[in-house]
Amino acid sequence: MPSQPKKMLIIAVLETLRKYTDENHRLLQAPLLKLLEKDYGLTVDRKSLRHNIESLVNAGYPLYYRRGWYYRHEMTRADVELLAESAVLNEAVSPEKCCKLVEKLGMLCPSCQPCLLAEKTAQTLPQKLYLLKKAVAHKQDVLFEAEGTRRVTPLSVALQQQEWLLTARRQGEPSVSTYQISGLTGLCLAEDASGASD
Repeated sequence: MPSQPKKMLIIAVLETLRKYTDENHRLLQAPLLKLLEKDYGLTVDRKSLRHNIESLVNAGYPLYYRRGWYYRHEMTRADVELLAESAVLNEAVSPEKCCKLVEKLGMLCPSCQPCLLAEKTAQTLPQKLYLLKKAVAHKQDVLFEAEGTRRVTPLSVALQQQEWLLTARRQGEPSVSTYQISGLTGLCLAEDASGASD
């Protein structure tokens, strides 16, 4: 990033603390100074950093110190996860809208936390639904265990009689099959021809 003017320091400090910290992930002065230089091209001394943090605290920003500085976010990780899971479990939300919303919600979490609902292999129902909705939205194949390993192209995900169902086409077959999502194990995005998954 190009070098920023010194008057932007206070904003850079606030954004760095908002982006990289929470109550469980704190920054001492030295790592904070390194991030300011890396992300904003700002070389700052400790006195200027302390002065800017004090100004932000006095202005009412939710900055706290306990073995390092951190930003107290308005929404906790649990709040954001609940909203993401609600979007995933809502059958009225299209796969495309669901993916966009979960991505936006993920941006509310600092970068020190793992991505929402993102695990290499989906385990919980919300994780499975998110992965399948993502596969439908991006027209990407998935793999799962159901009487052997299967590779399918998901066509839709729907709630029918209180059971989430996947409608998919098995690779190389013209017919469509339906699977109970709760019974799928080892569910993951299939790797494309280059060997990289989405």
